[in-house]
Amino acid sequence: MIRRLLAVLISAGVLATATACAPASLPLEIGPATTATASQAPLDVDGEPGQVPQLTYDKPFEVVRPGSRTIWPGTGDLLERDGPVLLNLYAEDGRDGGELQNTFRTSPASYTMSEASLGNHLFAALSGKRAGARVMLVEADTADGGPAGGEPGTGEPAEGGDAQDGAGGEEPGESGSAEQEPGESGPAGAEPDESESESESEGESVPVVLVVDVLPTRASGTELPDPPAELPQVSRDELGAPTVRIPRGAKPPGTLEVVPLVRGRGPQVAKGEVITVELQAVAWGDGGLREGEVVESTWEDGVPPRSAQVGIGALIEGWDAGLVQQPVGSQVMLVVPPGMAYAGTKSPLAGETLVYVIDILDAHKPVQDNEKKKD
Repeated sequence: MIRRLLAVLISAGVLATATACAPASLPLEIGPATTATASQAPLDVDGEPGQVPQLTYDKPFEVVRPGSRTIWPGTGDLLERDGPVLLNLYAEDGRDGGELQNTFRTSPASYTMSEASLGNHLFAALSGKRAGARVMLVEADTADGGPAGGEPGTGEPAEGGDAQDGAGGEEPGESGSAEQEPGESGPAGAEPDESESESESEGESVPVVLVVDVLPTRASGTELPDPPAELPQVSRDELGAPTVRIPRGAKPPGTLEVVPLVRGRGPQVAKGEVITVELQAVAWGDGGLREGEVVESTWEDGVPPRSAQVGIGALIEGWDAGLVQQPVGSQVMLVVPPGMAYAGTKSPLAGETLVYVIDILDAHKPVQDNEKKKD
């Protein structure tokens, strides 16, 4: 089945920091050729960083030998074994160009940099890469999920993650999640169409063309001055996880405070875009909770980043007002009064001023079915 095939190959959403590149081709295979004259057909990859790749190749595409190619290198942090990895993925069936997976529709996928999480081929292709890279892979697999001449990886996402997007965790109202409606942890993604895969015969070779964008997993940019003394102070450990200290005896502000801590180098977040973030949410302690109590964090082991559309009323007002126009790559502290958070709801946070420290990892316009080939 195609869905199982993707679990083997992709087992896993970029803001590529490199400049836009010209179309790239994959005219050669990895490893020795099967015959002296065997050659991989050309395959072009076009598209701007952070946008859905556009693939050009003769169909049906035949995979002579599984291989990978770097379309452009990244300039961000080096991917480290067993560390977090955040990916945007776009895959096509090389027989007819049919879409197999597209996280640009929803949100990036969170994984661990290991063979167990990514599968052997994708892990090998990403080894030594940096955030911002775009990588292409070609793989011949079988319709029943077994590889045509290769050892599969297990294809398991990071614990708490999802193979379709990077959202997950507790429902809003049970923690400090900024989302207003329970049961939604991010924009809904289109489910893969299984009607065609149901009719495929077992053992049929399926050429898969996969393009992967590597996203950053923490804020990166220009460090900015510390917040004023009357506002919470933030420190970070070596992995980027924040610790928030509420100033002792200070009264919470009555209006929204937006304090950039790191200014990212990416484009500004636009209203209606899907943002993917790491976050730490802390209670001020003015509404019944303990001062400095952490009410939500994606920095805990096994908790993936959160994704949702911003600026359309799906999130609390403080997020919509505070995150639009912030550059991607930034770390921003929001001090959100109850009236712009959960006041008037049955949430245990209804009376609390909430302090959010948010790393903006990605922002992109959600892709509709008829837009998948457009910029």
